[in-house]
Amino acid sequence: MGKTCGELFKGLEGTIIGNQDELVTGLAYRSDKVVPGDAFFCIVGTVVDGHIIVGSTKYAGELISLPLINSTATKVETVSRMIHGENIVPLMQTAAVCTIALLNPDILFLTGSATLNVREKDIIDYCKQSIPENHMPVFRMQADIHEEYMTGIFSLTRQALKFKH
Repeated sequence: MGKTCGELFKGLEGTIIGNQDELVTGLAYRSDKVVPGDAFFCIVGTVVDGHIIVGSTKYAGELISLPLINSTATKVETVSRMIHGENIVPLMQTAAVCTIALLNPDILFLTGSATLNVREKDIIDYCKQSIPENHMPVFRMQADIHEEYMTGIFSLTRQALKFKH
């Protein structure tokens, strides 16, 4: 016998979007692998030099909190739209500008299945409105990052085991 979404996540910090009374038969953290009955959850964080940075209160990478111009949608409404592939370009544009301004990366990866419906040029052109050309990173869009994610987790585990000797 399974649990409902509300029962499964009771007492945990986060936002449930959808029917809390729906029975959960599986978990998925990759949106392209979700099947009916799965509870989809996001792993929040910002990746810097292959390390997931979550911040002191585990808030780093909460792109949904970035201020979007002319947006009156609530956080829940925005997440729901993102899950359904709606209005993803403004969020990616804002996230890219903020990331460049804060971290000044050499390469900026935009990842996830939502990138399949986004033109890289739209993101770059938006960034060029705020970021000087000499500070622009190389952009890469990649829908599936499972292999890179697993390689990073393996590398972090190896490092952690080295320090325990």
